[in-house]
Amino acid sequence: MICSSVDMACSETPREVARLNAGDEFRLRRQIQVSSIYTFFYQEKEKGFTFPGEAHGPLELTYVDKGTLHSVADGKDILLEQGDLVIYGPDQWHMQYADVDMSPSYITITFDLVGDYSQELVNRKFTIPQSAVPVLQRMLRELDRMDAFSSDMVICMLQVLLLELLREQANPVGTKLRATNAVNSE
Repeated sequence: MICSSVDMACSETPREVARLNAGDEFRLRRQIQVSSIYTFFYQEKEKGFTFPGEAHGPLELTYVDKGTLHSVADGKDILLEQGDLVIYGPDQWHMQYADVDMSPSYITITFDLVGDYSQELVNRKFTIPQSAVPVLQRMLRELDRMDAFSSDMVICMLQVLLLELLREQANPVGTKLRATNAVNSE
């Protein structure tokens, strides 16, 4: 049997928030898990470009880094601005296009996701929280690095990004992305 004790000092009487009894198992469990990433690329498109559309098994995340991009899925046209992203569901037909005076830059990632909350992520527009910008920046740097651990790092960071979206959805802070923090500043 393992026993432990903690001595504490504070100006107020401490309150107990949780107790783990002897023999209880402490275990953290994943709520979602990114199992694979199939594609990950940064695109800078010409003014007025059109992607005619596709459908495929993995989820697809599109994040607009600069400019605006129209995203059409299930007959619904959503305008994505800098800092917005959308995740298309499995086998969902989708297309993208830019206005004639707009040349957008965006990230596309296709991936598999397992977990109870995956349905809360698909088919909706998100504005990423400011805390997610460094995660995207690091993901892009990791792709340039590509050492033995890069795949694991990128998968973990995508999972962190998705968790940031779920947290923001549950407890919105309402901070708009600052335009000076474009993911790809080159």
